[in-house]
Amino acid sequence: QANDNGDETNPLETEDWREAEARLMTLTAEELLREDITAGHLLLRLFHGHSVRVFDTIPMEAFCRCSDERIQTMLAQFPEDDRAHMIHEGKVGVTCEFCSRHYQFEPSIFA
Repeated sequence: QANDNGDETNPLETEDWREAEARLMTLTAEELLREDITAGHLLLRLFHGHSVRVFDTIPMEAFCRCSDERIQTMLAQFPEDDRAHMIHEGKVGVTCEFCSRHYQFEPSIFA
């Protein structure tokens, strides 16, 4: 983020951020732990003068979309020389960094 002079500024040093920090520091442990006080209620309490809009919650679910086909497609985009360097013990191996699933392919599928 740049200031009026075009210089880079640290967003954590802006007046808005300092105000948000000061307001958040007024929260008590009880408020944060009570099940009958929603995040929306807390936001409205803290920032009522700032036109707060609270949207309906959407449940989050961790899932990975990796598959044999997706990994093969990704590997096929590498130049042949790069794929040759990926071969270990006769296989091209990939571990998904999201779900930790390990894939192994015969190098011949890319020929």
